[in-house]
Amino acid sequence: MFGEKLNGSGSILYVPQTQGVDLFDVRTGRLQMHVALPEAIPADLNGLTLDETGTRMFLISNSGITIAQLPQLPLSIATVSAPSGSAGIQVTMRGSGFDAGTTVSFGSQQAAVTYLDASSVMAVVPPLPPGPTRVTVTNPNGQSYSADAIFAVQ
Repeated sequence: MFGEKLNGSGSILYVPQTQGVDLFDVRTGRLQMHVALPEAIPADLNGLTLDETGTRMFLISNSGITIAQLPQLPLSIATVSAPSGSAGIQVTMRGSGFDAGTTVSFGSQQAAVTYLDASSVMAVVPPLPPGPTRVTVTNPNGQSYSADAIFAVQ
């Protein structure tokens, strides 16, 4: 099928299939979710459009337009506003599936976090030894997502 789209933060790739849409994590390439649709989707180069949050899909279907509403996107991290920095700097993470109350850890150290929206959180880098570090976001329901070497402590 043609017509893949990225969500606004660049963390999720939507790939139309004959009977639905597959959502892949861009960083890992793993299938995160399959959204089944009530009718087939014809092969079309531009038959899928997303709203600004990526939770609503508008698709050309055999009978016209199909609208699919997702309750929430899979948790993922697409980018960190700075690839490196020292302890105490504030970085913004863009991704998907963040909830109010999302926590962020750099390595084993939890950071102070400000929730912005379902696609963005800000975190203050805690004191850590220099070098690349794993960044983990965890939602209040326990769902977590980690990205290795997405940020380096200076």
